[in-house]
Amino acid sequence: MFRRFRRFVLFLVGVTVPIQAFGWGVGRFLTTPFKLAAAVLLAVAGVQYAMRSGGRWRDGKTVWLVFFLISFVMAMVMALVAGLYPPAVLSSGSTMISLVLLYFLLGYVIDNREDMLLLLWALPIGAVITVAPALGGVRRFVAEDQRFSGLAGQDNLLGADMNVCLAIAVGLFFLSRSPLRKIFLLGAGTLALGGIALSLSRSAFLSVAAMWGFWMYRSGSRGNLQYTVLALMVASLSLIFVPDVVISRFDTIFNAAERARDSSIQGRLLIDLWGVRAFLSNPLLGVGAPRFATWLHEQPGTSALPWPTIHNSYLGVAAEQGLLGLIPFLVIIGLSWKDYTVCWKAARAKRQLRDPALTELGHIALFLQLALVAGMVGGMFHQLHRSKTMWMVMALSPVVVGLARERLEALRATDSPRVSIFPEASEPRPPLPRPSPG
Repeated sequence: MFRRFRRFVLFLVGVTVPIQAFGWGVGRFLTTPFKLAAAVLLAVAGVQYAMRSGGRWRDGKTVWLVFFLISFVMAMVMALVAGLYPPAVLSSGSTMISLVLLYFLLGYVIDNREDMLLLLWALPIGAVITVAPALGGVRRFVAEDQRFSGLAGQDNLLGADMNVCLAIAVGLFFLSRSPLRKIFLLGAGTLALGGIALSLSRSAFLSVAAMWGFWMYRSGSRGNLQYTVLALMVASLSLIFVPDVVISRFDTIFNAAERARDSSIQGRLLIDLWGVRAFLSNPLLGVGAPRFATWLHEQPGTSALPWPTIHNSYLGVAAEQGLLGLIPFLVIIGLSWKDYTVCWKAARAKRQLRDPALTELGHIALFLQLALVAGMVGGMFHQLHRSKTMWMVMALSPVVVGLARERLEALRATDSPRVSIFPEASEPRPPLPRPSPG
């Protein structure tokens, strides 16, 4: 019974991740469907801990996550000391702390491949629910050049979340054997692409291009180029039906003259420049979180500047948390990338084992890495360090590696050929910190 309830809660977490357009509460303190599901997940983790011994998957990012969290708490204290309104600091701080908590919770609660797949399946379902309300405004979108956010609550956030959901939907499509599941995933992926188009998010457009490029790099030399070519053909044909407003939005990316006339781009570049100045004013600790907007308007001649938000995750962390926050953040991303790369390369190198579970994990690692590519590229134009889907993708990397390592040890126990899948596999290791089956 508990296992079924745990899986149900994991499913709810995945479905509600992109839904942020509404909530319940007072003032700045709102509870969204995702926060409610995450709170229940926390309770599930507590019950799971009480019922059995064990811990999280082996994760080299743990110490860096602690450093990042300490850095953020220090930045919050700096903002309070500087006189920032306490409820604003606590609201921003609770969001970031909850994201790090979500990371640890997923690494603890997900202890098998079935639970991980359930969470991944929930994401395309959440994408369908999130994008569906925006589809009713397609005519106004074409007629009025209006951006839509669906149930994501914000257009750029819709584009960023749909990038992740698109990568997962495509990955599950190639894993699925059921025609009905394939049809659903094809529809979910199409809706995710529609959500990206309706959001008019330039960073989401660039992230899709980056994912396709990386997919070509990964699969082209391995005999799967036909999938990438097919995807590019579909994208090219879809341009015939894309409204002019989307083409015009694209034009601001590649046309220097259009960029110069776009007030949004120019405003963001100006704010990014002030972000660099904020970082240089205190490179070690930053100006405090979330204090950049206040710090900016304290500078001479800046009271009328628009967009007091840095549209760059890396610069945003550097400006508000300094090097003490930026270095752990970059290391967390880098180690997540390493996890997925190691797992994918290992599964590809050991195809002669013909083990379906290991092959599946390598496939999942590839498409989760594609989602990470979208986050890394989008992070240069948006505050994706505060994105739930981004933190979820990073949280799953030690889970995928741990499951692959566990599968390798199971194959060794059944007298399969000795294979070194991971760099440390040939050396004695302590027992895996794994909870026993529930």
